[in-house]
Amino acid sequence: MRMWSLALPLLLIGSVSGWMVGPQKEIRPPVFEKSLQHIRGASGIWGSAAADLDADGDLDIVLAALTANALVLVNDGKGRFAESAQRISTEMHDIAIGDLDRDGDLDLFFAPIRRQIQPVYINQGRLRFENTPFLVDNSESVQLVDIENDGDLDAYLGKGSVLFLNDGRGGFAESSLPVPDYSVLVDLNRDGFADALIAAPGQGFAVSLNDKKRGFIEHHLTPNDALVICDFDFADLDNDGDLDVIFANALDTRDLASGILLNDGSGRLTDSGQRLSPPVSYGSVGTGDLNGDGFVDLVITDYERPAQIWLNAGKGSFIASGIRLGAESGSTNVLVRDLDGDGDADVFLPNRRTGKHEVWFNQIKEKEGSL
Repeated sequence: MRMWSLALPLLLIGSVSGWMVGPQKEIRPPVFEKSLQHIRGASGIWGSAAADLDADGDLDIVLAALTANALVLVNDGKGRFAESAQRISTEMHDIAIGDLDRDGDLDLFFAPIRRQIQPVYINQGRLRFENTPFLVDNSESVQLVDIENDGDLDAYLGKGSVLFLNDGRGGFAESSLPVPDYSVLVDLNRDGFADALIAAPGQGFAVSLNDKKRGFIEHHLTPNDALVICDFDFADLDNDGDLDVIFANALDTRDLASGILLNDGSGRLTDSGQRLSPPVSYGSVGTGDLNGDGFVDLVITDYERPAQIWLNAGKGSFIASGIRLGAESGSTNVLVRDLDGDGDADVFLPNRRTGKHEVWFNQIKEKEGSL
């Protein structure tokens, strides 16, 4: 029996096939089917990432957990996952995937909660990873980014704001390059170098540009006196060729509706003014074209409630679809990727609380084929 997520839109204008925004643009709602597979793994999930680890053309998933072994979930190409026999250490806060030694396959870099835990696992092929003797201090997040634009991936550890430079062979050395505390590194001015975005609680969103030599130079502040610690995702929301920002409350004690920052191409961010409600706690954001119209849509998770789907109405404005994914609470670190290879964006919801992880298959391509 096929299981479908059936949810009424909050506002339906025009026909049952979609919402009419203005006189011309029709927005089709996606339809999701929950996978019948029961993926049971570690609870305490704090980080997730998807990539083709075994070079077979589909996306596998790695989950970082605090209280259990990190999980490598191997995709069969149709969105069914099997746990790899690989055992990776516990007490991992976050995970990033990239080719660290430039040998053509993908390696793993974790953010451990203790210095004694080795964070780097090099891909030896056939889904076998070997850790290296390299150590870092306890960390809450990790990003892989080519900070020097020299062709290899460097590692930025969020807690303590420490940057490690790659020697091109997967060996890392701590850099003296100063990085603003609790930065998220991403190229906001389209010059090929990663800039720094910081959510400063009670102040606003601060952008510092990479000057390519000495570090980062303060560039622009988007005020927000209600700001708390946020989760970010980046995508071209208004189709103007630069990366915009979606933010969601990453704390559990305060209410903050999610929002949009639009980039003018130079790294100056303007708050769109739209608030995506209801507010979330321990929220995370995922982006992808969920309804096949060429615009980036949003999935926003909540630790206490199901994930929300927001559809792009053009120019970076969004409408609430009314669709909710994930009946159980505890969903964080959402992944929005094509997991079953049919050309549309599916949703993977790790459950931090229970360890019962969910895959939601997007049926928009199937709907198009039946028309």
